[in-house]
Amino acid sequence: MKTFLQLPSALIVLLIVAGCNEAGVQLVETTGSVQYEGKPLENATITFQPQGGLPAIGQSDASGNFQLKTRGDLGVSPGPAKVAITAVEVIDGGKEDPDVETVTKTRSLIPEKYSNLQSSGLTANVEAGGESHFDFKLTK
Repeated sequence: MKTFLQLPSALIVLLIVAGCNEAGVQLVETTGSVQYEGKPLENATITFQPQGGLPAIGQSDASGNFQLKTRGDLGVSPGPAKVAITAVEVIDGGKEDPDVETVTKTRSLIPEKYSNLQSSGLTANVEAGGESHFDFKLTK
């Protein structure tokens, strides 16, 4: 009797996991662009934090375009997500001595509020099925 019950259970688990990433979550391919004061924001880190899902992260290119990944897999968990965007430049690389612990000083290129999921005011609703694209136009 045990073997008879194990086969249907295994089949159900297989069907649930099919089409999902390692975490067992269906991901939606998500791209976008980010601008600050009307200009593309290069080397920005874009983070989507879906409700009840794993965070997705991407890096913008010279044109401000980005593509998001969740644990290395392309895409974002569907549903509403909070968004944070961080862009910094190094202003002091620290000492060159490898025996000395260094602290790299950076300066934010955009207002700090955008770097926090709670204060950024940025959101996205990733629709299940198909692809999603989001454009973020940041201001001072």
